[in-house]
Amino acid sequence: AAGKCVAPGFMDPHVHIYGGIGLTDPDTVGVHQGVTAICDLGGAGTATFPDFKELVLPRVKTTVYSVVNVTAGGVGAYGFGVSDLLPTGRPDLRRFFETVDENRDVIKGVKSAVSVVLGEHFLLMAKSLAASAGLPFVLHLGEFDDWPDYCPGEYREISGRVLDLLDDGDMITHCYTPEPGRIFAEDGALLPKVRAALDRGVILDLGHSSHGFSIDVARLALAHGIAPHTL
Repeated sequence: AAGKCVAPGFMDPHVHIYGGIGLTDPDTVGVHQGVTAICDLGGAGTATFPDFKELVLPRVKTTVYSVVNVTAGGVGAYGFGVSDLLPTGRPDLRRFFETVDENRDVIKGVKSAVSVVLGEHFLLMAKSLAASAGLPFVLHLGEFDDWPDYCPGEYREISGRVLDLLDDGDMITHCYTPEPGRIFAEDGALLPKVRAALDRGVILDLGHSSHGFSIDVARLALAHGIAPHTL
């Protein structure tokens, strides 16, 4: 290994290998590029986790973990054609806890989006489920597309309120998103509750993506001393 940089295998805490938002060979983003462990962040929900487990896990060399989505259908149930699986009214609690308890070797957290369309009560429920299951709560920060148009103005409030829910070990992903509902107010001021959450031990994940990352937001955040814990 003379002249080389030798390191343990890397872990990528935020990939999409299941659920319609990103279908790729896990080993291509895993061991083939020196990443020995990856986490599918919310691709599977409790209704689709058995399929994820059967389809993905037996054929990979990379260690694969899952942060299961609070929606039964996984990430696809956030309005991508299967919104009937969005359990805002009557979540199947028995299936949720059975799925988690039977798969704790793979399931390492519970994910939800933060959106005015879902509403604050949905997020309270999602955090409660994660806490009851003894798992970290992972929040996708930032609205999708024109969702705030359905509830004008409310997105300015919901992100700040939901930050109060987060505890030590919980995670915000897409921490540098340019979308409405980001960690900065529209005038560029850092939301005060961001620092309070970080002081409590909340983790920031970069979550680079086509819509969930902005170099301008990153520069602004770094100027405030807000750096991600994971890349």
